[in-house]
Amino acid sequence: MGNSLGVSLPKALAEQLKITQGDEIEFIVNEEGDVMLRKVRKSKLPENVRPEVLEAFYDMGYKGLKKNSALKRKSEYN
Repeated sequence: MGNSLGVSLPKALAEQLKITQGDEIEFIVNEEGDVMLRKVRKSKLPENVRPEVLEAFYDMGYKGLKKNSALKRKSEYN
């Protein structure tokens, strides 16, 4: 991956999560700054769906949710 870093995990945690060298890990940060990690599950897309199109839809949805959450929090203080 072009814009990625390597991360070391304790062996026991890697075994528990069934993670091996080269597996892709997803890091999720909540609003409080807590980090959750999980192994990315590879799924096969239908042949007529390009991954970059699916990723664009995901990005649009995530950014929209994030923007709406920020607006909601801002309105709570006004």
